[in-house]
Amino acid sequence: MCGIAGFATGRPGSPEGAEAVADAMARALAHRGPDAHCVHAEPDGRLAFGHRRLAIVDLSATGLQPMASADGRWLVCYNGEIYNHTALRAALLQEGVAFRGHSDTEVMLEWIARWGLDAFLDAAEGMFAIALWDRRDGRLTLVRDPFGIKPLYWTLEGDRLGFGSELKALRALPGFVPRIDRAAASAMLRFGAVPAPGCILAGVAMLPPGHVLDWRPGETPALRPYWSAEATVRASVAAPLGGNDDTLIALIEDEIRRSIGQEMIADVPIGCFLSGGVDSSLVTALMRQLAGAPIHSFTVGFDQPGYDESTYAAAVAAHLGTTHHTILVGPKDAAEILSSLATQFDEPVADMAAIPTHLVSRLARETVTVALSGDGGDELFGGYDRYAQAEALVARLGGLPDKVRQAGAAVLRAAPAPLLNAAGRLLRQPPGRTGSRARRLAQALEAGSRLDVYRSLIELWPDAGGLARHAAGAPGIWTLADADLAGLPGMLPFQLADAHTYLPDVLLAKMDRASMACGLEVRVPLLNHRLAALAWRLPEPLKRRNGRGKWLLRQVLARHVPDTLVDRPKQGFGVPMGIWLRGPLRDWAEPLLAAPALEAAGFARPDIVLSRWRSHLAGEADWSHPLWAVLVLQDWWRHWASTPSVT
Repeated sequence: MCGIAGFATGRPGSPEGAEAVADAMARALAHRGPDAHCVHAEPDGRLAFGHRRLAIVDLSATGLQPMASADGRWLVCYNGEIYNHTALRAALLQEGVAFRGHSDTEVMLEWIARWGLDAFLDAAEGMFAIALWDRRDGRLTLVRDPFGIKPLYWTLEGDRLGFGSELKALRALPGFVPRIDRAAASAMLRFGAVPAPGCILAGVAMLPPGHVLDWRPGETPALRPYWSAEATVRASVAAPLGGNDDTLIALIEDEIRRSIGQEMIADVPIGCFLSGGVDSSLVTALMRQLAGAPIHSFTVGFDQPGYDESTYAAAVAAHLGTTHHTILVGPKDAAEILSSLATQFDEPVADMAAIPTHLVSRLARETVTVALSGDGGDELFGGYDRYAQAEALVARLGGLPDKVRQAGAAVLRAAPAPLLNAAGRLLRQPPGRTGSRARRLAQALEAGSRLDVYRSLIELWPDAGGLARHAAGAPGIWTLADADLAGLPGMLPFQLADAHTYLPDVLLAKMDRASMACGLEVRVPLLNHRLAALAWRLPEPLKRRNGRGKWLLRQVLARHVPDTLVDRPKQGFGVPMGIWLRGPLRDWAEPLLAAPALEAAGFARPDIVLSRWRSHLAGEADWSHPLWAVLVLQDWWRHWASTPSVT
């Protein structure tokens, strides 16, 4: 795990000048790699790579990057891990390849040198962002892993293409002028992040997951996919898994165990995140089994009643025999993180869990250098309740006449919050939730397609078109279209939608920035793309049964942990932000949501934001999630607007 940065250009220059630029770019990423800082520039100054290293495999100098292939043709600078590098190395050894060290970087280079990049991408399992320079052809290639676990930004100005793990690196490019893409900011308010390939800064793009970018000076960059979630999901429909429940449970368990076993390979201490839920408990259980000895597990809890699940995690840890570590978080801890959130996330991401994720990463880094996480279980195995909700809404609303749907939406939008909350109390709904849910239902009634229905459930602002000052163009940034979902049964369309946007742009971006700010590598074994191909082939009843998601994963976990320890409503790292915003964090939030601050930033209409803010403070509805998106964007703007070149 590292930070990478660099550039290629058609203009020759001094290698010293090129090296100085790459050096500055890499230094901006020092937090991502505290173990080494290396820079390389080609003699003609047309290319320079900078690398910050977090040493995980082969801690010696033979693992340093940038690294050249033995034949001298290829130069690589990469961030991530190739988990099956041992098997790939064995294949190369049979071909007579000699190795200088035992790093996965060297395996990657020699595989590419012998069989080419496409052959490597077909064989590799891992998380990675790769910059590869072909000295013979003068070609720069950028690659991002299938699920987008590792980030990679790029920008082309004239005949210079720059890249970096974070926007901080691009800001160090001479002549780079950061300008806000207002339509992208509107998309961020809708979805909680700017969907790839968009970026909050104009002229910058995020390389999409599973894609390769090829570029030579003087040519137009060529973007192509080498792995597609859509193609994989469609292949699953054509070839569903057969067999009885026990056979398929065993098959998936074996594949998960294989993935975890690969991801436990490291030359540094390794542990795991344990929330006490199904996914993290399963990863912890199999990891403990494979280790054959106690492992370190880490969890975060809250000092707010109703939100603290650390006792559940502790119970699972005790059953499995892990060495368990817990941190309890209060509003003072959150306030501490808020002061640096915009710096950690130099592109705004509205996931409240960034706060506990950073704190538990900091706790873990005191003991280990690598932690495994259970991220991806919901997206692959059908864990979100919203999948079933979307299916039900599509089925029920499809038969209603348009006039009835429009009338129902109008009634829900017009209903006053006190009346909706009174109805919610009769239905025993959580306080303040009925109003926001009613407005989501109103948007679903107005939806014209399955994708629109699903958007109504996941958008942070159901009326984002009225909220955003620059909404024109923002919806198109979400690249998935209704045609991409045609013919997909059950919950697969919604799983695919999450694989396109929510998973890489929100969840994985949050995990990467929050953990790397602490110099901690987090691995996600459930997001092995070969495991995904199996998971998406599962029949619907194995994903959801008896009204519960992730049925099959629960059966696998039941082989290792009693149901009584994990059989409870899904919570995750739930954050009591609604309560905090009404109390201890109100002084932080209020200036950001004040009309002058909203007018100055120019992203959102003050009247709509302030109406929601007053409703939230009064306890009429819980608007903490949509308000959090505005707060994160406002705080990001406040921080980066202090840079004179940001416009």
